[in-house]
Amino acid sequence: MTPLEQRGRRLFILLAILITLDKLPYVGFALIRGFAEMHWLMSVAIPVGFVTSFLSLWRGDIMLRRGVGIACALTGAVPLMIATFLTVTIAMITPPEATWHLAKLIGLTMGPMCAIGLSYFAIGWAVNFMPSLTAFFDHQLYRHAIANFLKVIP
Repeated sequence: MTPLEQRGRRLFILLAILITLDKLPYVGFALIRGFAEMHWLMSVAIPVGFVTSFLSLWRGDIMLRRGVGIACALTGAVPLMIATFLTVTIAMITPPEATWHLAKLIGLTMGPMCAIGLSYFAIGWAVNFMPSLTAFFDHQLYRHAIANFLKVIP
């Protein structure tokens, strides 16, 4: 494994840990509340599917890589668009003397939302275009392809 592929492996493991720690607590919170009013699709199926598909990138599938990258980018773009829309809307109706209060409000409420959105967008970009991750995924794809080929040969 080349140093570029090793760097990609370390980065993939870090990103997989971060996404798992971000998505799976929602499943736990949904299960703690009980099964009576649980929305299975939004509370369980989508977070578990997202984490499972990201962890399945370990095999290096090209189409899955593109799909997960696009899903991460869209997951990050939605909060960014919402935060931008709300910030512009609130700024348009705020009087000039309350600008400092507006800045505090935006920093406290929209700041974390933008940080999470930017991180997911960056993860989506990295999965699709970062050279070290691409080299690692290609290495994994060829490694699994060769292993499957050798199983077929008697």
